[in-house]
Amino acid sequence: MAKEIQAYRAYSPRIKHGRMNETIEIAEYIAGRSSLTAGDVYGVLLNLKDAFSEFSRAGKAFRLEGVGIFSPTVDKEGRFDITFRLDKGV
Repeated sequence: MAKEIQAYRAYSPRIKHGRMNETIEIAEYIAGRSSLTAGDVYGVLLNLKDAFSEFSRAGKAFRLEGVGIFSPTVDKEGRFDITFRLDKGV
């Protein structure tokens, strides 16, 4: 069994991660495809962060159409987290 796990780790597909994009870069990307300014989009993204926090603290899952579902969880040590399930259409 251990050899099977080692083989899986050695030969399974992997994603090569590039540099992480920051919020302002995402805002600029969206602004380039809309009539909004990067500042407007940046403000919306910051408000979205606040909405995630508020809904999660209230124990509510939420869906962003075309993105996915975010659900609050607590592990056995009492640590808070948010799980994410990608939207099926993506």
